[in-house]
Amino acid sequence: EKRNQFNGVFDTLTNVWDAVSIVGTCGRAGILTRGTQYIPIIDKPSNPVHTFNMGNIKKSSLQVQYIGQEDIATEVEVTYTDKDNRYASNTLSVVVPEFFGSADYSKKVSIQQIGTTSKSQAYRQGRFYLASNKEQYRTITFEANVDAIAVEVGDVFYFAHDVPSWGVTSGRLVSGTLTQVVLDEAITFDSSKTYELLIRHSETDEISKCTFFASGKTETITLDTALTTLPQQYDVYSVVEFNKYQLFRTIGITRADDNYRKITAVDYNESVLSDATTIIPTASNAQSLLPHAINIKIGEHLEFKTDKTIVTFIDIEWEISGVAMFTDVYISKDKGENFTKIIVDL
Repeated sequence: EKRNQFNGVFDTLTNVWDAVSIVGTCGRAGILTRGTQYIPIIDKPSNPVHTFNMGNIKKSSLQVQYIGQEDIATEVEVTYTDKDNRYASNTLSVVVPEFFGSADYSKKVSIQQIGTTSKSQAYRQGRFYLASNKEQYRTITFEANVDAIAVEVGDVFYFAHDVPSWGVTSGRLVSGTLTQVVLDEAITFDSSKTYELLIRHSETDEISKCTFFASGKTETITLDTALTTLPQQYDVYSVVEFNKYQLFRTIGITRADDNYRKITAVDYNESVLSDATTIIPTASNAQSLLPHAINIKIGEHLEFKTDKTIVTFIDIEWEISGVAMFTDVYISKDKGENFTKIIVDL
């Protein structure tokens, strides 16, 4: 079926901006103004268009904010209008065991999906929320000179910085050819590792990536393959271990002062955006994904009532092997022939 559809009408008083924002939520999109135009920004797989590092951001301007474990949702309840049930309001609880199977905590959140009318889309939205909450756990803000900014909200960029040790080193090139570059500082390399050089060419804003091997302390790097664009002095570069670069998506750009702009960005992880392998759990396959009760203990105690009768109570204790918001308990009074579900106070 088609992904991210909006199926709905607006039957209450609202304005165009709020209405468009609701539609955008179904399409994982936001709306921005650019002069007199309205531009949709879609959360979709994107290629990096820029790189920021020690060479082009303002010194001491980086701030990193992490989401605490207690703020990461493990279950989301999605409220939607169910077309298969005469468009009645329905709530779908989404839990993805492979995301949090070993977590020792639980947190439930609720979201409302106006314009969602199918269970499959509601499930995908819930899964997307959980994946985003889990993988996009860092938010960064930093300042860059207006001349160094070539990104817009929604753009993805490479990021390296010495303080959180993201990358081996970064800065601006001293010189370079198509096969060799000279960094602005000498770095000690490990001969057992493969490294990757990222260069943003100042003349074209093109980003080049190339692997290389190096050992010992040196500022001169010989590349495995030749670059297609000649690097220039002062081009911004980053050196990372192979395939360990940091990617972020721009979510805000504000003015810091006349010469600098403040950029806010969150983790970018393309796997969050994939719906290709999403399978809605059914009664048969969901059961195998549920965490199991372990360390079960059963006992009994007696209580004396005011009418001098004695009542026997069964006490059951257990632990959960994964994340669960509730536990189903069944009791049999005929040696396992028939079971009745009982209400449990947790």
